[in-house]
Amino acid sequence: MIKRLYTAIFLLGVVFALSACGGGSGNPASPPAANCLAADIHAASSEIPPGAFVTDLIAAETVDVGSVIVWYDWSYLYVKYETDEPWTMTATHLYAALVPPATGEPEGFPYAHPELDEVTEDLYEIPMSKLLGSEPGFIFDVYIAAHADVSGGGGVLATRTLWAGQHFDSGIVTVAIEGEELVVAYETKDGWELLATHLYVGTEPPGKSAPGRFPYKHEDLGGATSDTYRIPLSELGVEYGDTLYFAAQAELRKPKGYDSNGEPVYQEETGWAFDDTDPRIPPGKNWARYFSAVISGGAPQAETAWAFGPYVLPGVDWGWYFEYWLEFFPS
Repeated sequence: MIKRLYTAIFLLGVVFALSACGGGSGNPASPPAANCLAADIHAASSEIPPGAFVTDLIAAETVDVGSVIVWYDWSYLYVKYETDEPWTMTATHLYAALVPPATGEPEGFPYAHPELDEVTEDLYEIPMSKLLGSEPGFIFDVYIAAHADVSGGGGVLATRTLWAGQHFDSGIVTVAIEGEELVVAYETKDGWELLATHLYVGTEPPGKSAPGRFPYKHEDLGGATSDTYRIPLSELGVEYGDTLYFAAQAELRKPKGYDSNGEPVYQEETGWAFDDTDPRIPPGKNWARYFSAVISGGAPQAETAWAFGPYVLPGVDWGWYFEYWLEFFPS
């Protein structure tokens, strides 16, 4: 009985909204005038309107390969994938529903384009009637998880944990090829911040663990949570199939409270990126390490990508989802 009452109220509201907007004589199937819907993120076509929601499309946890754009009109929810050069998509899977996803396995998502021919754009147009059903209301909270299989630019060559003070997992360092560039990306987590980064890249292993003498450095980062180096392969004098050696160091801090004057107090540590199998930098008297990677050639490397969001997907190693509001009000 209560559900019927809510449904009746909802339908009356739709009729009122349509009448107020000139959308026809009380027919809920008739779209309202262009200025009827409340927010400026609505569009009456598949063209991206000003103010559409945009989030990054992230491959291999840290590599930004494009964007996912979301908007809607009276009839459809639109979700558009766009990749940056040289990345392309071979498949996409989309979750969009009024409840959060129970699993992050993309094969179980309700919408999919499983066979794409290395495209750089992909658009979903989800009918509101399918998305919302007969759910009463004027404001709807939609949960979205956007997955893609991407390839391009040689892909990710290596990832290493960024260890602060030798024992604290403070983030990740990713080495990738994007087009004709080598990309080394630092990404922190759990409150750790970057004060400076120093990077060695060369065709021979580093001879000393003196980060101040490394050829690449970004200082005065001031507490950033990410830092990226982009180095042309031509600058390194290498090509596909060659081996490069890396030593990735960082100066890190983590807030741990406030002093008597209300000023923040930090735990400060030196960080190095490595795993347990990586060798120590000669002469091996401290815990600094280096690692190597072969520059991938031939076919572009395939990667999994997710639209970035504040919530972690269940049941997968990594991936995110986010909330998006639909609002239907007369203006």
